[in-house]
Amino acid sequence: MGRGSYARTSFLGGEWSKTAQGRADKEEYVTAMDKCFNALPVEQGACTRRPGTIQLGTTRNGVPGVIRSFDFLQSVPYLMEFTPGFMRLHSGAYTATENEQAITVVTPNTGPPISATITTSAPHGWSVGEQVQVRIIGALAGPLYNVAPLLGRQFIITAVPTTSSITIVDSIFGTFDATTVVLGTNDLGISRVVEFTVPYQSADLTNLRVVQNDTYAFILCAGYPALVLQQLTPPISDSDGDPVDFATFSLTTAVFTDGPYLDPPTDGSTVSAGSSGPGSVTLTWSSTNSINNGQGFTSADVGRFVRLFSQPLPWVSTTAYAVGQTALYQGSAFTASAASTNEQPDINPLTWTINPTGLAWTYGPITAVSSNNVVVVDIVPSYNDAYGNPQASGALLYGTTPMSIWQLGVYTGTTQPAVGTFHEGRVWFSGALPNRFDSSMSDLPFQFSPTDLYGNVADNNGISETLEASEVNAIFWMIPYHESIVMGTQAGEWAIQASALSDPLTPTSIQAHRRTKYGCENVDAVMPGMSVVFVRRYAKKLTELVSDVYSGKITGMNLSQNAEHLSDPSGIAQIAYVQETTPIIWSRMNDGTLASMTYRRDSPFGTQAASFFAWAPHALGTGRTVLNIQSGPAPGGEQDALSLLTQDPATSICYIEIMTNIFLETDTIENAWFVDGGGNTVGADILTVGGVLVIQLYGFWYVVGETISAFINGVDCGDFTVQANGTIQVPASLIGL
Repeated sequence: MGRGSYARTSFLGGEWSKTAQGRADKEEYVTAMDKCFNALPVEQGACTRRPGTIQLGTTRNGVPGVIRSFDFLQSVPYLMEFTPGFMRLHSGAYTATENEQAITVVTPNTGPPISATITTSAPHGWSVGEQVQVRIIGALAGPLYNVAPLLGRQFIITAVPTTSSITIVDSIFGTFDATTVVLGTNDLGISRVVEFTVPYQSADLTNLRVVQNDTYAFILCAGYPALVLQQLTPPISDSDGDPVDFATFSLTTAVFTDGPYLDPPTDGSTVSAGSSGPGSVTLTWSSTNSINNGQGFTSADVGRFVRLFSQPLPWVSTTAYAVGQTALYQGSAFTASAASTNEQPDINPLTWTINPTGLAWTYGPITAVSSNNVVVVDIVPSYNDAYGNPQASGALLYGTTPMSIWQLGVYTGTTQPAVGTFHEGRVWFSGALPNRFDSSMSDLPFQFSPTDLYGNVADNNGISETLEASEVNAIFWMIPYHESIVMGTQAGEWAIQASALSDPLTPTSIQAHRRTKYGCENVDAVMPGMSVVFVRRYAKKLTELVSDVYSGKITGMNLSQNAEHLSDPSGIAQIAYVQETTPIIWSRMNDGTLASMTYRRDSPFGTQAASFFAWAPHALGTGRTVLNIQSGPAPGGEQDALSLLTQDPATSICYIEIMTNIFLETDTIENAWFVDGGGNTVGADILTVGGVLVIQLYGFWYVVGETISAFINGVDCGDFTVQANGTIQVPASLIGL
């Protein structure tokens, strides 16, 4: 029987499941593959080997956590690492440190535990529990093995004997044997790892979302007040891109002002003030029916904003009014310009003058809860917030006049935004209450005033809306898309847009409509170019949303239709998009495996399919489980990269890794990187061991006893077992020495 074959010109169909392989009628069938393991179809149609990963280091104490990007500077991207109770920052292959001190003496301690005391050249100001790192800062006078035990490790301070000394142990193993360390004339420096305490525990970490604007980022988590990470000074790097000085940061609780607010109650309850302010004012409510579902105030309301519509007492004909007194008449405020009695304000212009500022809103945060209907509020007329943003002035109260119009803030100690985005100069938050979203004022991301002080609604005021839906659902993600914001809930996908095409979103020009009813998982969506891609409800499919360029209608497509076997049965836990050099949406599965989808859409019409969406499964050569992924600029900012937080199933130690660039035809063999969990060693010595010239490589402390592959100067030198001192010895003859 004759045999025939055909030329395969593209692999952009990716790996297909068995159930999809029968669809020979599909146009992309001729580009499909039965297996595409650890390979990547690229835009040109070829299929290349997946690049390896570089191990940046362990997480804090090697425990599980999550990573998030903070790309305030494209050329020097930072990565935020969250573990229970702590946040650290990484820049490229470096963990951010500060306050470097020269090491003068290293003294071994027999313990227990076995440890070392480091003496510094000047007072350090460090405390027990903080972590430190050591690096070479000057001349290396002797063989590296004299100081190698100090390099490439993270240490925790267990004692501070003096202001110029600390006792340290390895942060993973809890001991440190420094008996082989000979400092000599080697110049070493020790610096403190930059870390911040955060309230999040293990169960909270996967819910962390970051909303960035320029040099600061809101860190959101349901049930916790929003935090603000702000870059204070930029980083300084040398000609090789290595940090000379890391950026400096502050991490504070976000201080929002004047909102957002719930609607004014309609139960007729009033609020009475003990004084007119400014400063601390005691407020008493006549009823708690509209406060926390009838429960009244609790300690969780401290910090919650209260907005009060302050107005004078109604005009009374028998009252003798003096010049300057203000009275309320038929909904307007009038101020007496002459003393009078029984002079009706609206018909006596010589006696009364309309006061446009006589009715005004004032506001302030609750500073204390005295009982379920009595709180203390700080009425502050005007100020700048903690970030230097000017806040609108608040009017003073009219003494003890009961107020019938009032509002409570949405955010309390436990009711907080969970997701958000930036769009058109506003920060948008949701997740505090089902179906509801709120925006800040335009260009004032910390202020949410719904009106000015006199009740006038301007285009730049804050926006608050509730989705008109039959279901009560939390909003899982928000993404600016074309001239709208697309949001995902468990029941469907919504578009928020202005009432007229091309108009900006304002309090008086906004509409929200459900566009599709696929339903979403509580997983951040991504925007790869011309579409929005999200994890569909039940976590088995990736769905593409496309807004038609002419009609504006949004349509959807199942991008997993040819490769549903990759997400079954565990489901998709997280997605991340990298654009260069090949556009790929990475998916982390709930079982810790990884899959890629090379994806691009060229057509702006939702009726046309994406140009390609090629799936491939991946497994790390280290056998590690992928706990978290994050996309962002690669070090240098010229390409994108995928960062991973992984866990060794044998030791349970967790690592941060970054995927290297795809190997291009213009790259040299020395730049090839096809090992996973690899690391640039902290240094090397050329030694003679047993009559054989070897290269001794240092810095593998956290994989002692494991077998690793050495790839040196483009040469695969084979596999080696890491010795107890964290080294491997590679015969120099393998690389021509």
